[in-house]
This record gives sequence, C-alpha cells and structure tokens, in this order.
Amino acid sequence: QQIQNNKYRANIQVNATFISKERNDTNTITHNYFSATYDTPKLIDKENFYDLLRIPLLKGKYQMDLEIVDKNANNKPILYTDVLDLTFDNNIVCLSSIQPLSYLSRAENHNRYIKEGWDYTPYFSTYYPEIVNSFTFWVEIYHSDKINSKSDSFIVYSAIVAAENPQTPVFKLSKQKIFNKKSQVSMQQIYNIDSLPSGNYYLVLEIRDENDTIHAYSSYFFQRYNPIS
Repeated sequence: QQIQNNKYRANIQVNATFISKERNDTNTITHNYFSATYDTPKLIDKENFYDLLRIPLLKGKYQMDLEIVDKNANNKPILYTDVLDLTFDNNIVCLSSIQPLSYLSRAENHNRYIKEGWDYTPYFSTYYPEIVNSFTFWVEIYHSDKINSKSDSFIVYSAIVAAENPQTPVFKLSKQKIFNKKSQVSMQQIYNIDSLPSGNYYLVLEIRDENDTIHAYSSYFFQRYNPIS
C-alpha cells in the first residue's frame, strides 16, 4: 500500500474466531496489522512484522480459526485452525506456553509490547540457523503458592535435550532458578547454543520442590543447524 511521501507499508487483516462447544458460543475478532513504512515495496517482503492483541476468554476448550488476508493483494486468505485448552486449575501449579524470543532487554520506555518491565520481540520460527547463537525464552508460572511443601520457594529446572532421547540432557545444557512461591511468577532465560550440534531438540521445563518432586512440566521443540560444531 502506497501512503504519503512515496512510502509503502503492508496491511494484513486477521479474523480470529473462537468456538466453544461447551457453551455453544462463538466469538469473532477482526484486527488490522500494519508494517513499518519503506521506500520501496520490495523491502517489505524481506521483513517480519508483528502486532499484539490480547483477547479475554472464559475458561474452557476452544476451536480457534484464523483467516489471514493481505489487504493489498488478490491472493486467497491463509487459513489456520488449532485447539486451545484454557481449562486451568487454580489449585495446582501450572506453566504457560514457552515463548521463544529474538530480543530481550530491560525496557526504557512504556508501550504495549512492554511486559513486566521487559522489552521483547518474539522469535518467529522453530528453526535456529548457525547465525543464531542463543536460545532465549519467556515463561510464566501460575499458582506456585499451591505447592504443598515446607519451603517458601520452588525450583524451575530447565534443560535442552535431544529429541530422540529426551531423558538425557545434551552437553549438560541445564539450569536451575529458585523463586519464592507466588500466584504468578515470570521467568526469562538465555541459553548459549553456539556449540550445540545440528539436530532436533526439546527445551524442557520442570517445576520442583525442595525434595526434587516434579509438580509441573512443559516442553518446546526446535531444530538447530550448526555446520561448524
């Protein structure tokens, strides 16, 4: 789309429909996303752009249907369907989805992309080429105060493990962090994967108490290409 001063920008419309069969209910949200402006339309194709939209939903399971429309082209819409399980139990500890990041730093300004004082950009792929030497992620832990143990704290154990043998950490790429029990805790962590060989991997997270009992678990699959390792 050409705008003023001979600049160009992309315009994507996203139609998101959330279907709850439990309540026989359907909610549809329409949102327009605009890229940054460029001097030539060819530059737009070389850049990822993203936006953020928070959609409140009641607890339950949903079918999510996405329709992505390029407002400046006659191409067919891109369709995507997934299932969202939002049936969280407030009486047990649980983890959010693991969000990989391409950028993370303490925020100096305030905008809608700032979260808990952090400025971040999502990583848009499960593929990590040789030019990417770190794996950064964000995760949230809910209801850790419900962990039944004597200690006032809990442990988040993380590791990068080979996909074909997820019980064995690769090159001892594992870390532990200790947090005080709260209703919500956010965690940011960076792994150096410079020496991680090519292959398929999982980042695994475990919530443990002082007795090493596991109370919650989550994982994220990614691929690494590293010809120099």
